[in-house]
Amino acid sequence: MTTKLLSATLSCICLLTCASALGWTKEGETLVFHGGEVDHCSALAVEAAAIMYGRQNNEPPHYERDAYHPPTASTLSLRDSLSKLVLAYPVRDTEAEKNKDLQDFINMARGTCVKAYIESVPPSSPN
Repeated sequence: MTTKLLSATLSCICLLTCASALGWTKEGETLVFHGGEVDHCSALAVEAAAIMYGRQNNEPPHYERDAYHPPTASTLSLRDSLSKLVLAYPVRDTEAEKNKDLQDFINMARGTCVKAYIESVPPSSPN
């Protein structure tokens, strides 16, 4: 349920923030993105990292970007979704386990974001 909510939220953000961007294309089986089409997915991955790091260290997440500007309503919504998803991961004992879960969670968040983008923004016609 939460993953579907995260996907729906990401789709809306994609439509709002990427409307003027040149759409992605597909070359064979490879997706090609143009400009900063999925930069917001990297920002989401940073949010996911902060949330997982906080969970693994029993601390509240620290969001670096908040020092520069307040989070938007969509950012707060995404954080809420990620905070629910992170509960599926147990608190680990070793640094190796913590790092593996951190990478898995970051990759899940980024992958979900890119998938939502592809599903919500049509590809450009090949030249």
